[in-house]
Amino acid sequence: MYLYGLLTNDELKTVLAEDSLIRKIEEGKNMISKSQEAEILKIEIEKRQMNEQIHLRIAKQEGMRESEEKGIEKEKINFALKLKNKGFTLEEIGEITELSFEKLKNLISNT
Repeated sequence: MYLYGLLTNDELKTVLAEDSLIRKIEEGKNMISKSQEAEILKIEIEKRQMNEQIHLRIAKQEGMRESEEKGIEKEKINFALKLKNKGFTLEEIGEITELSFEKLKNLISNT
């Protein structure tokens, strides 16, 4: 009945107390179970660490992309100011730099 898992908890306790072989088998099962739990926990920890590394890489890439976009925007603004100083109209500057008319208007009025 032990082999088929048909014992109640009380019957199992009695068998374990009386039969050293079954007690050793049960201890082995518990050790295997704990070992499997430890392995699963280790895998979960590694998985979390990998996910954290992936999120950090993504955040770093997004930060670099944002910095690059800000740098491009700054260069466009500097170029727009140079064009304005050379006598280009806001429409021409907007067409060349691809900056919005509103942004150019605010930029020119602030300088």
